[in-house]
Amino acid sequence: MDLDLSILDRPPLRIPDGAIELYPRPMGPRIFLLPKEDRVLKVGISVKLSEAEAMRFVARETSMPVPTVHDAYEQEGRGYIIMSRAHGKPLGEVWASLCTEQRSTIVRQLNRYMAELATLSGDFYGTLWKSPVEDIFFHHQPFENEKIQYGPYFSREEYNAGLVAALMNSRPEQSLSASDQALAEKLLQIDDERRVFSHGDLHLDNIIIDDSCRVTGIVDWAGAGFSIPGRDYYEAISRAREEKWVESVSCIFSKDSQVHYELFRELDSALILYTCI
Repeated sequence: MDLDLSILDRPPLRIPDGAIELYPRPMGPRIFLLPKEDRVLKVGISVKLSEAEAMRFVARETSMPVPTVHDAYEQEGRGYIIMSRAHGKPLGEVWASLCTEQRSTIVRQLNRYMAELATLSGDFYGTLWKSPVEDIFFHHQPFENEKIQYGPYFSREEYNAGLVAALMNSRPEQSLSASDQALAEKLLQIDDERRVFSHGDLHLDNIIIDDSCRVTGIVDWAGAGFSIPGRDYYEAISRAREEKWVESVSCIFSKDSQVHYELFRELDSALILYTCI
């Protein structure tokens, strides 16, 4: 794999004095608490201003609790987003200790919020400002290990063709087998033109709750954008590992969004057949 040497020459991060790193990790965006302002700073080369705009959009159009964006800018090759802090704990830290009624309380709130989100429609498939799509199907490693962007797409026909292109790019010499061809045909037949706004990464650690089991924040909107109705359900269920949470995810989303789940699972499995990524 080729190393992007420009990263080595990039100036150091501009972090305010007193900032506390919340989730230290070697890769990906970095998250800091700014104690004086009681705000959070998200920064990194992968942080896009479209994430800040997604939070502003959802806050303006729904009752969903999302961080308030106080500032967002790019500097020296990195994106910076300063937002309000969602008070409480990630649901992942307490889910195992909650009783059935507490879990039901949380699920009902999430069901209402995701239903609200699904009412927001657009005229393209992709992240805001008509940028490429961030759906999981377009993020698997292509066979030739090249960075490929897909979209934005302006019709379901284009979106479906993008899925087939991703499948081809996952294959040696871009050659589809008989089973791949059959899968592609099924994908190309879907004609649901709805383009609904989606979070893209609804998992236990991206949901913040307080001691009363009130959802106080849904965070990490990096992959948010307009997509197919089943995108949020598929990505949420594919990342779910705890049995009761898997059951809850199916209650959070409408039956309508679960219609093509088996087909998407077949696609997802096919996309990683050669690369495992």
